[in-house]
Amino acid sequence: PNTRPHLYMKYQAQIRKAVLALCLICTCCIASAQSTSESFKVVIDPGHGGRDSVTRAGNILEKNLVLDISLAIKEQLQKNGIEVVLTRETDEFLSLSSRAAIPGDIFVSIHANAVADSIGPSVRSMIKGMEIYTSVSENLVKSTLLATAFKSHFSSLPGLSFRGIKRKKLAVLNRDSPSILIELGFLSNEEDLAFLVNRSNHQQIAGAFIRAVKEYRKVIGLK
Repeated sequence: PNTRPHLYMKYQAQIRKAVLALCLICTCCIASAQSTSESFKVVIDPGHGGRDSVTRAGNILEKNLVLDISLAIKEQLQKNGIEVVLTRETDEFLSLSSRAAIPGDIFVSIHANAVADSIGPSVRSMIKGMEIYTSVSENLVKSTLLATAFKSHFSSLPGLSFRGIKRKKLAVLNRDSPSILIELGFLSNEEDLAFLVNRSNHQQIAGAFIRAVKEYRKVIGLK
């Protein structure tokens, strides 16, 4: 007599368990592959450097200040397990095109502003606050989402006001990934300057940067 049906019935439960286990293994493999594919790199661009040095307040140079802040941000991002690369980590000159060519999922250029000396001191002292510029490329939508995430967390920093999100065609933002340029404040304003040169505030800026990156990732559907 044919005993195969009887054998199947006998081991049916074990077969089902084996199939279920195989499905779970496949699911875990797919999830692991998706996690790998969702790797995320942040490019931070400390503005200027080397011979490109104009904005200053006395002996405080923008190029050095934004580099110090960018290094603090990099350190905190790495501690949070976020991949990050800086366009420069020393006082060196880089062309705008070479900065924009560095690959990454988002690009954030860090700067500090100033009002021209030709403007009267009373007016100069009144102009202060942070500004965020977005690219006007095909990545405008995602760049705006990125800028909005940064506004949400940077505008809450004590000691800095926020002047708004603006659009401007900037060579350093001419790239394939979402990109923004942040003017952290005005070196020509005493309050902004005092905030930006205080190294303890660099950690506050880094914390806001991390929260903004995490919010942006969540908005676009990443963990």
